[in-house]
Amino acid sequence: ARPLCGRIEGPRSTGSDDSWVASLAQERAACEKLIAGVRAHEPLLHADLDENSKYCVFGYVLALASRHQTSISVLDYGGNLGDYSWIGKALVPGVELEFHCKELPAIAAAGRELTPEIVWHTDDTCLQASYDLVMFSSSLQYLPDWKTILQQAAQHTRHSLLLSDVPSVRRVPTFVIT
Repeated sequence: ARPLCGRIEGPRSTGSDDSWVASLAQERAACEKLIAGVRAHEPLLHADLDENSKYCVFGYVLALASRHQTSISVLDYGGNLGDYSWIGKALVPGVELEFHCKELPAIAAAGRELTPEIVWHTDDTCLQASYDLVMFSSSLQYLPDWKTILQQAAQHTRHSLLLSDVPSVRRVPTFVIT
């Protein structure tokens, strides 16, 4: 199964880019393949049912946020190389997406090369602006102060806040993934 670019497993919460930088070449190749597929109008669905579900959920939320709009703004917090911007372009082709990604500095630098039309952020000042859709996909669990970040994101969301692929447990107030 083809991985969705941007879903490297690693210790984001440490603030260290090392494990992420080591995987950038692989991630870039996967994202370039996704971009080529979107540009060629190839189907987004593939053998990985989990990824298909994520695409469908994102597409549904994006369609709701963009209903009756010609353009919307999206913040993908932890958006890796901007893969969801390309998926969004494929799923709502008549809507202009002002896409923002918040990432670690090394990943944002690689993302700027790959998709310069995305507005790249490397700190949480991006949460001072408002967006039609704010999303966290496979990223919330890496934030040491996730409650504060999530609260800020909710305050600056005009339409939808999407939490996708978030690990959870019951009967504990909080937990850390390393």
